Amino acid sequence: FTTPHALLRFGAIYGANASGKTNFIRAVHFAQDLIINGRGFDEPIGNTAFGFTGKKVDDGPTVIEFTIWLESQLFTYGFAVTNERIEEEWLYAQRSGTQERKLFERKTDGDHADVSTGKSLEEDDFTGKMLKMIARTTRHNQLYLHELMDKNHPGVRPLIDWFANSLTVIPAAAQYRELVLRARKDKRFTDFLGTLLKRVGTGIERVELRGRKIDPERELMIYPSPIRDDIMTSLSKLKENSALMISSERMQRVYENKKGIITEYQLEAIHLDKNGNEVALPIEEESDGTQRLVHLAPLFADALDHTKVVFIDELDRR
Repeated sequence: FTTPHALLRFGAIYGANASGKTNFIRAVHFAQDLIINGRGFDEPIGNTAFGFTGKKVDDGPTVIEFTIWLESQLFTYGFAVTNERIEEEWLYAQRSGTQERKLFERKTDGDHADVSTGKSLEEDDFTGKMLKMIARTTRHNQLYLHELMDKNHPGVRPLIDWFANSLTVIPAAAQYRELVLRARKDKRFTDFLGTLLKRVGTGIERVELRGRKIDPERELMIYPSPIRDDIMTSLSKLKENSALMISSERMQRVYENKKGIITEYQLEAIHLDKNGNEVALPIEEESDGTQRLVHLAPLFADALDHTKVVFIDELDRR
């Protein structure tokens, strides 16, 4: 192959309800979790077989493969998996104008991995003998790539970093639970959020982080009694210059203790009324569509500074 001059920067999958769009997103997230977090001893892998094969039980493995352009190389990584074990696994790499080279191929033999490694995988501290020893200790429910990550193999570090930090999967109902806390720490993000919401036509002029001193005994009555008691206990133990974050599906608050005074922070959206006067609304009172955009905004902000590959389920969900 030759070095790509341009890569697709945006793609969309359209289809009828129950046609598999969400399952595709879940498969990507499943693979990411299996690679980065792995599985414990005798822990089920968590793979769910496809239910419409026409058979009562489908014992065939699920196959997932990624093709990744990374650091001037084309990586091909994949695995075939059932709920009980990794059946196969493979990793290849190729530079422009060269032949594809094998890093490893794995098939599960009984309870252990039978791995064939290529010379490209060998490093000073990872001789062929060492790689075989790692293979022998790789459990039937664990990826060999995960084992190499645990052993800090430098040759797979860029790939692991891509799965851990560049690949981002956003489920349909996902929320960013540290929205107010991030705004408190990062004014650049607050400004970005306000600019984004204004440019897409939400009617919001800007976003502000508002802080106000409160009397916890009186002003926390909005919370149900058990939650209020827990918050009061936490606030009583809050150390100087530390913060407590409260996050639910519809509301986020941050409380800080400064010299014994409790300050409550919340995000507010600034609108203009028909006379041009500013009207502030708590961000959670905005429409569901605006809320969706608000919770995606941290991802967009991060993408300005870091390379990201993002899968978003139901982008237009409200």
